[in-house]
Amino acid sequence: YVKQLIVPDRGLDGADGYYVLGLLLTGEHKVLPVVRGWHEGSAPAKAPAAPGGTVTVTGALQPSEDARSTGVDATGGLPAGQVGIIGAASLLNLTTYDVYDGWITLDRAESGLTPVPAKT
Repeated sequence: YVKQLIVPDRGLDGADGYYVLGLLLTGEHKVLPVVRGWHEGSAPAKAPAAPGGTVTVTGALQPSEDARSTGVDATGGLPAGQVGIIGAASLLNLTTYDVYDGWITLDRAESGLTPVPAKT
């Protein structure tokens, strides 16, 4: 992962929390947004650090979000290190790499996180 971001105000099973989003550098020198999992609460400092080195991810491909997507807060004005929308357009200026238009939610969340179910 070349960068970790927080996606605040994402509920799961009736609880408030946030997604932990990693930008995974691929062999094509593009980044793939990967939701590593969900964490309850509002304190992003509790988010586990992204693993270093080579990683393999298995998950469900999701379409990029936009301001009309369900559960998205597109009001802006978020602190550094946070994004409201998981989409290429909102992530492009946060990295020097091209960004895939879509994202992955992991089948199994990393330690300390809860998996985010794929949207159907």
